[in-house]
Amino acid sequence: MTYKQYIDEAIAISQGTTRYYLEFKTKFKQEMEKIDNDRWLSDEGKRIKRDELRKQGRKDLADIVKSIHTSYKGNLVKAKQEAEKVLVKNPRPSDADREIFAAKVKDLGVQLALSPNGMIAKRRLDDFLAGVTDDISAQLAWDSFAELVGPVIAKLGSQAGQASMQYQTLYTALETKYKPQEYIDARKAIESVGNLENGRIFPYMVETDVNGLLGSDAVGILTEPERYIEA
Repeated sequence: MTYKQYIDEAIAISQGTTRYYLEFKTKFKQEMEKIDNDRWLSDEGKRIKRDELRKQGRKDLADIVKSIHTSYKGNLVKAKQEAEKVLVKNPRPSDADREIFAAKVKDLGVQLALSPNGMIAKRRLDDFLAGVTDDISAQLAWDSFAELVGPVIAKLGSQAGQASMQYQTLYTALETKYKPQEYIDARKAIESVGNLENGRIFPYMVETDVNGLLGSDAVGILTEPERYIEA
């Protein structure tokens, strides 16, 4: 499966959690009705049976949620792994590339230091960055950006703020500007995985319903089923 398919599978699981919960709730309420309608049980007997059912219900819900979490998180892990395989394929600068670029940066540093004012230094830097026209040089410029930009910003005085915004935009663009589309898509997929990992699997309305059905101590099952099982 591709990373996109794994992400789609995880999303489908999260979208189905309410249905899984409602199926559990229906069975639970049916069992509760049997207790309520049992003419052979005293009020105290019914209370004991209800407590036992709620306890069992919490265990059953924990098992269901644990299974959902395992499948959901498993798909996200696999999605990230597949996306990272795409990123690794992207060529990285060789040692020779780094040596050549480092020499250029050193020479530029001298030119910037000797510039009589900030605007001339900025023009020299802008000319240098205009020569970044491929992914390898973009990676090297991105890695050295603070070293390149810092001396210019320091010379600009009152105009430093506007230049900082310009270079911030360029810095962000350099990271992916010359990357192939498959690389960009894989990066976005990894970001999506991160958002899904930190997101809510069960909607808030289910948490509220669990509180009423099984008690407040059962709400945590929806986010940490393992903790309940261990307890």
